[in-house]
Amino acid sequence: MNVSARKFTLIELLVVIAIIAILASMLLPVLNQAREQARGTQCKNNLKQLFYVMQSYSTDNSEQIVPSLPTYPYGGFLYDKGYLKGYSSFSINGSVNGMNTTRFIKILSCPSQKDIVIGVGGEFITDKPHIYYGTTYHYGLNSFVCPSFSSWTGVVLQQLSKLRHPAQLMWAVDRTGHMANTQSVHAPVLRHNRSANNLMFDGHIDSRKDVPANENDVYWKNR
Repeated sequence: MNVSARKFTLIELLVVIAIIAILASMLLPVLNQAREQARGTQCKNNLKQLFYVMQSYSTDNSEQIVPSLPTYPYGGFLYDKGYLKGYSSFSINGSVNGMNTTRFIKILSCPSQKDIVIGVGGEFITDKPHIYYGTTYHYGLNSFVCPSFSSWTGVVLQQLSKLRHPAQLMWAVDRTGHMANTQSVHAPVLRHNRSANNLMFDGHIDSRKDVPANENDVYWKNR
């Protein structure tokens, strides 16, 4: 006896499609959150590597904290001193502010940062932060602690051993720019599920949804 195959009616097909759409809408935020969590983990790994680099510089230089000048950001400073040359990097053609060296260090690239910055040197996609162009940086150093002066004349650099609460004091944080502080234009960026990753001076990494707005907080200043 032949039994003919049952066919879906149009209404049944629409119901199936609607159920699939509902399930997809429920799963998509979860998948996006998981993807961002993975990017956040990579960001933390970057900050940990940056800690080792900056700690190496301090060890070799009487415990002095790495400076980051407006015209000479810390990435370019560390690269020129030889502390970043062993890390994975890549170059693209072009120049920034007349500099022909267009070098990018991957540990300075947060995978969640995809914005575009318009600066003196033109337009730059900031998933490739230029080591000599501080506006494109993904991680900002604490400008209340790290030297950010315009000139080397008469400057006394702070030392790691003089920090009172290194586990509470922020060294580097998610930021679009090479320096971070409480001013709105230099504030940390909550780019990982509305949280910012923080490298503290003792080397541990944490993630915070609320960054202190008071510049006198121990998060910002060596108090």
